[in-house]
Amino acid sequence: MRIRSIKPEFWESESLGSVSREARLLFVGLFTCCDDSGRTRASSRLLASRLFPYDNDAVKLLPKWLDELRAKGCVRLYQVDGESYLDIPKWLTHQKIDKPSASKLPEFREDSRGFEKNSLGTGNREGEQGKGTGNREGGEASPVVVDLETEWILDHGIAIAEPLRTRQCVQSAREWLDYKKETKSPYKAIGLRNAVALWAKEFTPENFPSAVQHSMANGYKGLFKPDQNQKQPRLFGTSTPDDSGF
Repeated sequence: MRIRSIKPEFWESESLGSVSREARLLFVGLFTCCDDSGRTRASSRLLASRLFPYDNDAVKLLPKWLDELRAKGCVRLYQVDGESYLDIPKWLTHQKIDKPSASKLPEFREDSRGFEKNSLGTGNREGEQGKGTGNREGGEASPVVVDLETEWILDHGIAIAEPLRTRQCVQSAREWLDYKKETKSPYKAIGLRNAVALWAKEFTPENFPSAVQHSMANGYKGLFKPDQNQKQPRLFGTSTPDDSGF
């Protein structure tokens, strides 16, 4: 977090005046999160913990606020190597920084741009818009990408399965993916695809969010379904080391 300045004309901006008050507050808060190049990580859990530590609903509402800012060109959302980032295109308009430090975060590229409707989702690259499955030459299997609402996309162009397609479940799934990245064990595409299929078989929309919270709270590497009748919790949604990136 850094000390930043706010120009008086900020509050008179018509584009910012057309977004919600929460989105404007988030934008101001992002100034303190961004490095000297105007970049920061775009994990909703991370931003919520930094900027809205006393608001329990912030992690669920952050994607909506970010999308408001994205639509007005205030921020750009993108992914590099499975990590979500954002930058502020007019950073130097908002901030004057003496002796700026070089950024340690990857810069924005057009081919890493986030989905239009899913600010924190995977990049909307042409190669991710194909249909069906198949192997990339010399690489891992291509993720299944179908024509559906991008609000259900989790990562790698992979959507949460139909049985768990509720806003609470998709938000919980994204929190789980952020947790996996923060613990240095992110899913690769094939591992996430297998995990998503297992989640749909083993969980319901009612118990999936609680399983995510339980597993994160206990530092598990996979999703455990809390069960008072079992001495050891049952593990779902894990993959082999090669698939999950452990």
